Amino acid sequence: MLNDSANKKSTVDSLLSDMDRIDPNEPVYCICRQIAYGEMIACDNEECEIEWFHYSCVNLSKQPKNAWFCSTCKKI
Repeated sequence: MLNDSANKKSTVDSLLSDMDRIDPNEPVYCICRQIAYGEMIACDNEECEIEWFHYSCVNLSKQPKNAWFCSTCKKI
């Protein structure tokens, strides 16, 4: 049990440390409103308000073969 508590504290401390290194002026993207990281895809609607999305947030695992539109732009 003590080891589990130490591991959880270490993980939380690591995440907080990572957050300290994020520039507060870093632009945010995606429906999650987080910074750019990992694989991302751009909505093919040039007028899209969000523009860039993390694959995991839009349930993608690889680049689509055809044009890709976010759920908001699909409705337009």
